[in-house]
Amino acid sequence: MLSRRRTETIGSYVFETPRGRLSNLRYAIAEVESKSGVSFCIHDLRRTFATVADALDIPGYAVKALLNHKNGNDVTAGYIVVDVERLRGPMQKITDFMLKAGGVREGAKVVELGAVSG
Repeated sequence: MLSRRRTETIGSYVFETPRGRLSNLRYAIAEVESKSGVSFCIHDLRRTFATVADALDIPGYAVKALLNHKNGNDVTAGYIVVDVERLRGPMQKITDFMLKAGGVREGAKVVELGAVSG
């Protein structure tokens, strides 16, 4: 996916727009809002991501790591070593859910159930 993105990019950054590297998301958000008619902020996306992760029963420490949250006063978190491979599975579950919810990827077939005879 990144190789394909590299061939599509304009400059030296993987995620770059004609205005330059994607550091100020204001313009990208404005474009999505104008095309979708839905107003949102970056934290809305983070909340949605965390809510989906929780609904998929992704462990809390994995969600924290995926959100790049510091563990603060959580002593237990200091003992957990999290690496990219550990997070690959949870991230794929979240990605699959989002793509299916957005209609980008086909989900399970819905079938009508007949009446239960008793």
